Amino acid sequence: MFIVHIYTKDRVFRKLLELSFIQLSRKFEIKSFFFDCEERTFENHLNPTDLELKPHLLVIDLDLNENFNAIQLAQTIRNYHFNPNLEFIIVSDNIEKLISGMQLRPLKALNKNLNSQAFVTELHSIFEHSIFYNDYFIPIKFKDKYMVLHTNEILAITKEKEILSQKKIVFHTQKESYLTNGNLSDFSKNLRFPFFLIHRSIIINLRFVSYFDSKTVTLSNDATFPVSRSKRIYLKKLYSNDFSLNI
Repeated sequence: MFIVHIYTKDRVFRKLLELSFIQLSRKFEIKSFFFDCEERTFENHLNPTDLELKPHLLVIDLDLNENFNAIQLAQTIRNYHFNPNLEFIIVSDNIEKLISGMQLRPLKALNKNLNSQAFVTELHSIFEHSIFYNDYFIPIKFKDKYMVLHTNEILAITKEKEILSQKKIVFHTQKESYLTNGNLSDFSKNLRFPFFLIHRSIIINLRFVSYFDSKTVTLSNDATFPVSRSKRIYLKKLYSNDFSLNI
């Protein structure tokens, strides 16, 4: 799922985005949240520990009301989500505001007066860029749509039996598992800590380890996976030294 936060009070622009997302939903799974920048709304919805609300992309309308400085708001949001690389799109019907907003180094600056099809085209290119070039997220193709998984919501990645000569892997999250085409060895080379290859067919996220013994590792969702002897020694050393656990 591709999560987008939009900060605007412009009802016409909101309608334009909603229609654009409907068109794009044929290729991307999109969930959008609209905020009018009232303090109560901001505090209630921007919870960085809630993965269902944590955004992949922000859309900031620079034509906000006079009580908010849109540039300061964007910087605050970026800090709130503990992600200095969180991508932004800035929008306005005022060219001077768009030029001023470039200090945020946005992914794109768009004029709100674009016609609907031009806006869809721009958003399509933005989504493709965000999916394939952001280290914090992993794109997968699931049921003919692109999905984006936060690396910190992935518990494990496992190799499955080949189907019609296609290599298959499963991404395990707290709520669901997603079967997709892929090569586990490619992910093991590219994923950084806390992802760890515990077996030739299993990568786990060390943040979700609940306990382990001489043969298996159990994650926070109660899923249990086999662990090789050499990796078990590493796990014991890691948790004993770094977290002062008596294992």
